[in-house]
Amino acid sequence: MDRRPTLLLTGAVLVIAVGMALLAVLGEGGQRDGAGMPSTPSSSGARVTLVGDSQVERGPWAELLGIPVDNEGVGGLEIRDVTARVGQVVPEAATTVVVWAGTNDVFRRGPDEVESDMVALLAAVDERAPGADVVMLTVPLLPGVEEDVREANAGLRRAADRAGAQVLDVTDVLAAPGRIDGDGVHLTADGYGAVGALLREALARG
Repeated sequence: MDRRPTLLLTGAVLVIAVGMALLAVLGEGGQRDGAGMPSTPSSSGARVTLVGDSQVERGPWAELLGIPVDNEGVGGLEIRDVTARVGQVVPEAATTVVVWAGTNDVFRRGPDEVESDMVALLAAVDERAPGADVVMLTVPLLPGVEEDVREANAGLRRAADRAGAQVLDVTDVLAAPGRIDGDGVHLTADGYGAVGALLREALARG
């Protein structure tokens, strides 16, 4: 009698059984590895939300920080405009919110308004995401309005201190040659790299 069909069938059953066993082992191993690994920002759901004007909008923040981010910057916004958007763009469970606004205000508003508007913005962030760490960046020195920027930044620092937010002063690092674009306002790639390095350190401090 020709027993080749029986042998082939037996071999096929054996291959299937071995394959199923391997899948089961790999599946259990994968679950154990996942349970034993420390959580990362992406796996834990923690993200950095950035709000502000075009200084935020133009930045390649995920690349600079090496973590997932929500870039909610919009060009042309003043501080009060950012405040109006907080309820739509800042998650209630946000862990970190980065605020960078005020550049447009320097050209349009006095330092007292800049300060009071930032107080309102930081209060809105705290109300929306009370558990979030907040980092506020200062306005870079702008040609022709340097004194206005210094006064505005003093007000921004007072607003951040009042809110318990961390202040990240970017004026010195952005004063280096090649870090502000030819328009005198926006950042170059080198400028974003310098700010990104500062922001990574600030986020690590918590």
